[in-house]
Amino acid sequence: MEKKLPEEHFKITNGPSKFDLMSSLFEGKVVKISCDILSANLNSELKIKIYPVVKVRFILVGPEDGSNESWFGKVRIIDEDFEHEDRKFYYSSKHRTGTIHKREEKESAIKIIEKM
Repeated sequence: MEKKLPEEHFKITNGPSKFDLMSSLFEGKVVKISCDILSANLNSELKIKIYPVVKVRFILVGPEDGSNESWFGKVRIIDEDFEHEDRKFYYSSKHRTGTIHKREEKESAIKIIEKM
């Protein structure tokens, strides 16, 4: 059974180097990130803090500021243990930490038609 990542945002506690981040973006390299998630969010009965390693691919990256060390964009969760999805992120390659933002609600076709 696939584990679900939290609906809300969570922290990246140990991510890729700047070179691996760019290799993921330009060459499709799969990289690993450690995340700060309560085990209760991973369908566990115990509420302990664990740092699961999740395989991801960065699919959209842009500079957050002029430092060339802060990035934002979209990351694709491709780990076989977790539900596959795309999420927005912020990441500091200098500190190798960041945030995966909360899951975006997808609009159904019915809601889009109702807006017209």
